[in-house]
Amino acid sequence: MCEGDDRAGRVRSRWGRGLLTLVALVLLAGCGAGGGAVVETKATEVVALAAASDFVVGENRFPFALFTQQMEFVSGSEVEVEFFMIGKEGAEPRFGGRAVYREVAEAGNHVHEEGEEDLHGAVEGVYVVDGVKFDEAGFWRVELTVTMPVTGVVEHPTMALEVLAEPMAIGVGEAAPRSRNLTADGREPGEITTMSEPVPEFYEETVVEALVRGRPLVVAFASPVFCVSRMCGPVMEVVARVHADYGGRVGFIHVEPYDLELARTEGRLDMVETAREWRLPTEPWVFVVGGNGRVTARFEGLFAAEELAAELERGLR
Repeated sequence: MCEGDDRAGRVRSRWGRGLLTLVALVLLAGCGAGGGAVVETKATEVVALAAASDFVVGENRFPFALFTQQMEFVSGSEVEVEFFMIGKEGAEPRFGGRAVYREVAEAGNHVHEEGEEDLHGAVEGVYVVDGVKFDEAGFWRVELTVTMPVTGVVEHPTMALEVLAEPMAIGVGEAAPRSRNLTADGREPGEITTMSEPVPEFYEETVVEALVRGRPLVVAFASPVFCVSRMCGPVMEVVARVHADYGGRVGFIHVEPYDLELARTEGRLDMVETAREWRLPTEPWVFVVGGNGRVTARFEGLFAAEELAAELERGLR
């Protein structure tokens, strides 16, 4: 088996592990330590779920969401975060930080073609710890101290995650694949996108054509209708909002990660070639590519418009 086939196999394996990880996170959340400065409650009252899965040795953006046991989204909490490396001797504390809450979604749910509501409206934002530097591959434990808004109640949910030696999806510093994604040339909008209100500029050129321009580029992989993670609708709205401010200076490309014909006619979610070239282990993903053709930032799952805008500002300096 060649190296490319081996990487593809690990990506497919990651999809399966991702589902198991989600279940594990639900079971593990809330099993944290005691302690707190305001009001003590059971740690099981709040559930913490990581909003990404592809964490690597080195610097990472660590996003997560908070829910009540009734799966109601918790926004605007103050959150302190501690990271522990899990080894043979137990969980060893390594470092900590404060999470910043960033609003993502606007009001209103979206309905998929199959009649199911997506996550939009349920999750209004995401908590983010920037610059998390994992120094070792393996399994890590994350302990949170959450001060609830209004009540001041303190909760202690936990999470578990795996840190990899190398990224599954294309990583920061890697050359952007010279993909020949589908464009609007000779195609109906429904053939290339499931956005309810497509942005025409997202489908004007291929990645390889955009790279020739030598300016910053945003490449978004998301399927608002067939999204497994249910985060694609909010993500594409964020990308569209940022495009309204930066479209004249930055290239924007949207790629549906799944073969739309197969998804609609056979109910199969087969990744398109472009998604495989970018080694996507999940969806949605948004990559920022610098004028030199190398990835400068990447966002898995939910993120705020201000985060993407900040990356683009750095690339335009």
